[in-house]
Amino acid sequence: RTTDLTRYANDMILLEDDSGRIVEANERAEESYGYPQGELVGLNIRNLNEPGVRIDFDARWRAAASPAGVLYEAMHLRKDGSLFPVEISARVIEVHGQQFRHDVIRNIGERRRAREEAERRNQDLEQRLQQRTAELEAAHKELGDFTYCGSHDLRAPLRAIHGFSRL
Repeated sequence: RTTDLTRYANDMILLEDDSGRIVEANERAEESYGYPQGELVGLNIRNLNEPGVRIDFDARWRAAASPAGVLYEAMHLRKDGSLFPVEISARVIEVHGQQFRHDVIRNIGERRRAREEAERRNQDLEQRLQQRTAELEAAHKELGDFTYCGSHDLRAPLRAIHGFSRL
């Protein structure tokens, strides 16, 4: 049974058998996926993945069995059909001589929205910087043209003054 250690965790925690059937789920998982208490247990983990996306579950199980486990992002499906982005940290553990896949799943929707907002702001800043640079270059060219014209236009009068002053 789920212990208090996992029951009140902020992340979703699932335990699956080697066929992918969920044998334990904490309260956060039930809340996040929208399943009433205990209904998540018994479902196959494939039912929580984005429909239409082919996933090699055997490869994921092998990766989770490595000493470091596996960390990846995916889209998961709530009971109501809505999707949400998750980060999954999975590893294979042994309980009473049987192997299970232990998933710690974090909803990364807020993180993803913040990253997209930061990227959008960076693009806006880049566009504004390019616009300001173009404006400054145009002003610099205009100033150069003005100083050239000013110096050229003043040559004749200055030559005349210089000539009169010599006389």
